[in-house]
Amino acid sequence: MIKVCEEKKNCCGCTACMHICPVDAIGMREDEEGFVYPSVDKEKCIECGKCVAVCPFLTDAERKTDVRQQYYAVKHKNNEIIEKSSSGGCSLQYRMSYYRKPVSYMGRPLQKGM
Repeated sequence: MIKVCEEKKNCCGCTACMHICPVDAIGMREDEEGFVYPSVDKEKCIECGKCVAVCPFLTDAERKTDVRQQYYAVKHKNNEIIEKSSSGGCSLQYRMSYYRKPVSYMGRPLQKGM
């Protein structure tokens, strides 16, 4: 049987496994502290492995697949914009590039000490 969450410390409760299950064999159960963890219904589970593949806590070795994620890092070229931004200025640049003109938008201001 598929073992999605053998230990609580290896689960963030994201519900990705529950949502990807094609036969609704995974439900989320709340523990005594109010955190939710997956619970697999052995009767419904078809052992397709989709829950294991989508789990952010399992390693590639545990998935038995070669799943590689790509990450990108970006920042604006203008240091003034970077200092006033919590996104490295990339959000502003994206919007300016997309709309081809300056646009205003709302966001959370960067706070020192965060």
